[in-house]
Amino acid sequence: MAIHLVTTVDSDNWRTLEAMLSHYRNLQVEAFHVTLHLTEDDDSAREPVTEIMRRFGCPLYDVVTGDGESIEQETYARPRREYSRDWFILAGSDDLHQYPVQPEDLVRICESSDRECVYGGLVDRIAADGGIPELDPNRSLEEQFPLGATIADAVAQANVLKVVMVRGAIWVPQGQHFAPYANFCPLDTACVPVFRYKWHDPVMQTARKRRDLFRESGDPRGHEYERLLEHGELYGGFNIADPALRAAPCTPDYPYWAELREELKTRVVQTAASFGIRTQG
Repeated sequence: MAIHLVTTVDSDNWRTLEAMLSHYRNLQVEAFHVTLHLTEDDDSAREPVTEIMRRFGCPLYDVVTGDGESIEQETYARPRREYSRDWFILAGSDDLHQYPVQPEDLVRICESSDRECVYGGLVDRIAADGGIPELDPNRSLEEQFPLGATIADAVAQANVLKVVMVRGAIWVPQGQHFAPYANFCPLDTACVPVFRYKWHDPVMQTARKRRDLFRESGDPRGHEYERLLEHGELYGGFNIADPALRAAPCTPDYPYWAELREELKTRVVQTAASFGIRTQG
């Protein structure tokens, strides 16, 4: 049984890559498929990412150029086609999954009942004061961002449901939020917190670029970035006093996780219905 990790990294999100790779290696993941995405006019990530992969002892899976939105789906799908019978962890370069058991044990649980997919939900990790600091490479991500919060849900109003593990042959649409035709593991059996460590400088500059890009293309995700930017500019980060954000220390568990998991069950049903599928969370 093989468990692979697939991710894409670019000039905006490479700074957490080394910590992310170490996290999954500690979870006994051995096969890493890291694609470096470069825009036509910016290859500033090439040198630092190449050096990180050299130290990690794993070559880049691929280097691609062009518009990120048009190639993202292929960069996540291609390795899965090559190993269609294996299992894959799908993670952004700033996503650290917090599995209830080792991934290989979770795969055994799934295979014993013919499950093909495991869901989880985003929990944003933020600084203790809600600010957006520069990343300190000499301190752990957990130390720098001790609070969990539902930024993506409460502020951006984005879909926080994520496919965290999936069989290679299963189709997962862009964004990795749902696997429409997979026999998924019930969320009461396994639902994985996805701790996202993206709220450090220069994330707001990245948000502005993506807002403008989505505005030009008419993509509704532009509204998510607009809401993030408005909140960030108003509070100089995030208003951790607002109960809607559910900001709390993760020591090590997020205290609102059981509450969020129940909401994710509803999100599974709603997302399935958007594909014309009737299911239960």
